Amino acid sequence: MVSVKRSEELISGSSGNIHCYFWIGRNKPNRVIILLHGLLMHGNVFETIATHLAKQDAFVVAPDLRGFGRTYFGAVDKRSIDYGGSLRDVSELVYWLHGKHPQLPMVLIGESLGAHLARNLAANCADVIDGVVLSNPCMKPRVISFDLVPAVLGQIAQVGLNQRLEADLTPFARKFLIDEPDNLKHYLDDPMCRKTIDVLELIESMLILGTIRPQSLPNNMSLLVYRGKNDGVCKSSSYNQFMSSLTSNNMTVVECQSCAHLILQSKKLCPDILKALDSWLETLTS
Repeated sequence: MVSVKRSEELISGSSGNIHCYFWIGRNKPNRVIILLHGLLMHGNVFETIATHLAKQDAFVVAPDLRGFGRTYFGAVDKRSIDYGGSLRDVSELVYWLHGKHPQLPMVLIGESLGAHLARNLAANCADVIDGVVLSNPCMKPRVISFDLVPAVLGQIAQVGLNQRLEADLTPFARKFLIDEPDNLKHYLDDPMCRKTIDVLELIESMLILGTIRPQSLPNNMSLLVYRGKNDGVCKSSSYNQFMSSLTSNNMTVVECQSCAHLILQSKKLCPDILKALDSWLETLTS
């Protein structure tokens, strides 16, 4: 049985420390993989897929984006959600890892909001990125939309403006993850997943995600895209808009009939998803 070592480390960046999870197998690594989590999640939600990849000798890293994981619950000095700051952090992480392993191919894997970030990072760091996996990408997830404003304002009216302006997002998680009860339970039970969001953070997130436009990738960059048939978070129109802006001539799209929104940020992984990922990685780095 192949053993995998998991660790946590603070990587020094120009704007402060970047909290990262690492998974390393026993053998010499053959590739570097960076995992980017979605909204309300954290780097360690990739535990299952990261362990799988590390057993195949990948050097796997998953940072906590600003405002999530230990950058929110821990002592790291980045409590507020900051998408632009997260892009800068991970960009620095990419080049730091490339400096450590310059001879190894590097892959970005992002799911949901993480896919949005992975695409922009790949465009900004195209000189060192060899491939990108985009899982359930979309222009804007439904959990961050103006449809939430009336409900959030209703919550604030109930608790009073003198209380901390924290909106409870668990009702929306139950709504949008209704077709994936195991993933919903793991989210609700995981103390490192955010269940509330500051109202100002929510409004800022809506405004920022509404203005960020996915950047163009090199036409020859290898892409693997996952789409869950039962995705309740990313609308088909938002997914199609994201996909129509991709111009890669080296793209593989895998539609998972049994999957919903959380495909890779899940404790239980679909065998077809793993098979497609393993095959794509083998082709990419062979």
